[in-house]
Amino acid sequence: MRLFQNRSFAADTLVLFCTQFALVGQVVFGAIYMQNVLGFSPFKAGLGMLPTVVPAVIMAQVAGRIFDRTGVKIPAAIGTALIFAGFFYQALFLTKESYAWLAPGMAILGAGAGFVMSPTNTDALSRVPGVLRGQASGLVQTFRQMGGTVGMAAMGALVSTLEQGKISAIIKGIGGGPGHEAILGGLVKEARDGQVGALSKVASTYPHLVQELQDAVSLGISGGYFLAGAVMLMGFFVALFFMVPGRQREDPETLTSLPL
Repeated sequence: MRLFQNRSFAADTLVLFCTQFALVGQVVFGAIYMQNVLGFSPFKAGLGMLPTVVPAVIMAQVAGRIFDRTGVKIPAAIGTALIFAGFFYQALFLTKESYAWLAPGMAILGAGAGFVMSPTNTDALSRVPGVLRGQASGLVQTFRQMGGTVGMAAMGALVSTLEQGKISAIIKGIGGGPGHEAILGGLVKEARDGQVGALSKVASTYPHLVQELQDAVSLGISGGYFLAGAVMLMGFFVALFFMVPGRQREDPETLTSLPL
């Protein structure tokens, strides 16, 4: 933990934490959205992630060249800004329930991930003496995984709360008394869990409810994406104001302040 005395190392680690926090939402809730709202099969949903993956691979090469010339600050600031924009774009257009509307946002987000991940990780390790790079690497990766865990928990709670609130309002709007609402609520829960019989019964008995349930899923995931975007905005400000421009292999501040 002494490594966090170095401002540059701490900034790198925090940016990676924010990035992993946000990206877990794209992987998990993006796949859920494609299957439950757009009707994609699991395989097709996996292919649907390519607009995120391909730009990340390509932009990582570009970001590496920029990092070699200017250091971490520029690629990290560009990357965090792009991820922020990608999430907010998708959050705004999720309710259109069209893959064509989402793909540009996914591509923007993927490009941002390519700019952030490799340069920031490399810079973090270059900020410590060689004898401490093993500890630094373990610390960086631990905080990345913590970011994903906290992101999954926070976004999952928000998505579930928004979705359930919308569904409860829909069920109350149908009416029929508390008993009927309880039965319908149980049926809807089973349908949300993917039980085929419940899905068929909802579609045959309440055909209009299917679209409303899809709208509820869209609303919940949209809220999660707004949260991810807000976290990436924080990551952008960390990159902008706390990262040091220029690249160096070992930070003199770390060498002089930490006992080896």
